[in-house]
Amino acid sequence: MMKKAKDFFEKESTKLVLFIVLDIISIAISTLATLWIAYGMGKMPEEIAKGIFKVAPILLILTVGAYGVMGLHTTMWEHASAPEFINIAIANITATYIAFTLQGIVDAKIPNKFFLIHCAVMTIIVGATRHLYRTWRRVINGVDYSRSRKLKDESYIKSYYNIKGELKNRKLSKQIRVKIFAVIKYVFDRTMATLGLIIASPIMVVIAIIVKLESKGPIFFKQERTGKNGNNFYIYKFRTMVADNDVHNFDVEDQYTRIGNFLRKTSLDEIPQLFAIASGKMSFIGPRPWIPDYYANMDKIQRQRYIVRPGLTGLAQAMGRNNLTIFKKIEYDLIYIKNYSLAQDLLIILWTIKTILSKKGAEAGKTTIRAELNALKRKKAENEGA
Repeated sequence: MMKKAKDFFEKESTKLVLFIVLDIISIAISTLATLWIAYGMGKMPEEIAKGIFKVAPILLILTVGAYGVMGLHTTMWEHASAPEFINIAIANITATYIAFTLQGIVDAKIPNKFFLIHCAVMTIIVGATRHLYRTWRRVINGVDYSRSRKLKDESYIKSYYNIKGELKNRKLSKQIRVKIFAVIKYVFDRTMATLGLIIASPIMVVIAIIVKLESKGPIFFKQERTGKNGNNFYIYKFRTMVADNDVHNFDVEDQYTRIGNFLRKTSLDEIPQLFAIASGKMSFIGPRPWIPDYYANMDKIQRQRYIVRPGLTGLAQAMGRNNLTIFKKIEYDLIYIKNYSLAQDLLIILWTIKTILSKKGAEAGKTTIRAELNALKRKKAENEGA
């Protein structure tokens, strides 16, 4: 009986439902706490009470949805407390802002202080509830819950590998700068990706309609890619090819749709990847995520490009996109990790804009993928034979 109960609570579907239920309860408690803080035991104006009653369901749906986008319903128990709390705060601020702007639609007039207090209280209560739940899970699984949990696999802060395979240690002052930038980058990525999705939503709707009307097949292209530390995840882009195009079928050339050609040259097909950035699987700037075949054929040094989160664009993209050889791309990725800084990211953004406008090297079709994989395989065979 106990084994069945434990197996039930270990199911992914059960975890998902539990997180959503915990979130709903926490948000409801936050609303009551906000009302108590804002109005105490006094009588609340009738107009405000009606407004809150109208907006509360919208705020609840928006907040739970934002948690889902930020990945809090699928990977919360794997995160350390600090990144999780940041994600909760970003999701709450976004949901609260949208609810605030939508109150006029439902004819509600709620004081600004209600939204501000509710956002702060909700962040604290949801964060505390999730921390207690995580602690409970660790206790029943026999884990020392008193042990501090730190961000894992951030080895690039202390050291990095250069293209020659030499391990280089950063000076303490550089480690501090890299760590501060890593935190800023973490918050910035999720905040801007969430806002980007909101702002770009009308454009996404238009593109989705055109993609659907032009050719048969799904609107989005879904593909498995390798992310940080070699962990695979799925990326989503607007479909730019015919529906039955298989990236592993090298006997058939890529067939792009008319809108697909335009989307790829302008990189507008990349917009749905904002979901991956908001959920923490990707960053705006970093080595591009490639299909798992690349990782499988890389050596230890080449795989060092995966010690940071993959990016929507990166140094290799900015320096020539697919005009570069696979080994030059990897070299640029290692250089990026070596010079991990805000200044470098800003330069990459400017260089990427220039590269996109030049429309050079935009396509990475099956011919390019096959050539790059063959080059990696030859290099790997040479190293193993040496």
